[in-house]
Amino acid sequence: MKRRSRGLVVAAVAIALAGCGDETSTGGSGGDDPAPDASTTGDAVGDEGATSDVGDSDGGGDLGVDGGDAVADADDGVADEPADADTADSGAGTDAADGDPQGDAIGEADREDPERPRCTERGTAERVAELEPGADWSDATLPRCAPGALVLVMPRGAHWRIEVDDAPADARLFAYGPRFGRPGETPPAAGRTEVAGEAAHLELELIAAVAGEQFVVVEREDARVDDVVRARAVCVEGCELEATRFPVVLVHGYAGVDSYFGVLDYFYDIRDPLRAAGYDVYTPVMDAIATSSDRAAQLAPQIDAVLDETGARAVNIIAHSQGGLDARYLVSTMGYGDRVASITTVATPHHGIGAALFDFLSAQSFDPDDIEVFNAENPDDARVRYWSWSARTCGLLAFDCQRSSSGETVDAFLIATHTLLGRFGENDGIVPTASMTWGEPLGMVFADHFDEVGQIADGSPDGDPFDHRAFYRSEVRRLRAAGF
Repeated sequence: MKRRSRGLVVAAVAIALAGCGDETSTGGSGGDDPAPDASTTGDAVGDEGATSDVGDSDGGGDLGVDGGDAVADADDGVADEPADADTADSGAGTDAADGDPQGDAIGEADREDPERPRCTERGTAERVAELEPGADWSDATLPRCAPGALVLVMPRGAHWRIEVDDAPADARLFAYGPRFGRPGETPPAAGRTEVAGEAAHLELELIAAVAGEQFVVVEREDARVDDVVRARAVCVEGCELEATRFPVVLVHGYAGVDSYFGVLDYFYDIRDPLRAAGYDVYTPVMDAIATSSDRAAQLAPQIDAVLDETGARAVNIIAHSQGGLDARYLVSTMGYGDRVASITTVATPHHGIGAALFDFLSAQSFDPDDIEVFNAENPDDARVRYWSWSARTCGLLAFDCQRSSSGETVDAFLIATHTLLGRFGENDGIVPTASMTWGEPLGMVFADHFDEVGQIADGSPDGDPFDHRAFYRSEVRRLRAAGF
């Protein structure tokens, strides 16, 4: 009770000073507002529906943004507070009461207790805990002179209730969607609560309009000391859903299109099931046959559109075949390392293709010497995590290979190219297996180049040893577990 008593004493002194016409105050004007409603619970919905700097998978560090108002934005997909919640501004008395949880205003209490440290300015919000839904409470230390942000990675459509206990009497909660984590942006708050008061308990409900990071910011009028609160997230609805921290972008390979003949997607039966599971997944389209520089130039604005739609700071790219080269060019040459968190490649010819299978169709050479020049000109970006999957298939009569590859055999359409490339070693019918490694190797899949994305019309995984649907579902789960 010491903290709550201190708050009452400070409030009483502040009222007395206000009555004496103290003109030196730099605090807010909340003293003229009506008294806050007794309720300490607010409702909100996560704003656009996805850590720290891009590539910082632990989610720690400064958010690097300037904050915003507590006015709900229609574009955020978040329910406004009840009308009487706006009368609660008197509980804070600084910019926090006006809905700016990262404002620079300093409270009256700074001048009323000279023995306590002062805040010369209010800092940007710092991540203090990352919450997963469950019954357990997590301790969160609110930083001195700054708000504390609780981070939640929520699936699209999920409904969670955020609870904060042992809260200071002058604390309030503000809800934001993914855009809050973008440096330099000041999004409006999606929802807020009234001050905790003597109840020392706050609750805020969120429904994620898009998948990814959501933020619940704990703001205090008197932020001159560290306060420790307990916090937890409780799943209300959509508890079976899943999400990655950043949206997933599937980048097609050579000769790829969005849909063959309007009925057969390049990534066959992958995007929609993942979306139904709660993930945000996108499938941009580039020219089927073009250089990686041209294709990356077409990919770039589509990445920007994904970031604009979701409010996320970055995307995860999963790229098949030449799409991996396109993604690397996008990051290294076009400077998208601040907007791409990770690149995972599947059967990409990172070290070229020994036989000139496609050079007569494309301006880009896949000759190993030319690809090594490409590699030298497109080094890895330290801000981006790189992973790669290799693959191999087996000839129809290669029984030893089949026994060690779960019975995998090459598609009839790829028998000729598989045989031609066989003189260079194992391959998937298009790309030599030895050429597929880049960044951190994740292992080998037993599939030919078509099976890797569910082609051709791979409608039933029962007849094929490689289940491409399960593979991509496991990949997005791996990204989530890695903090992406």
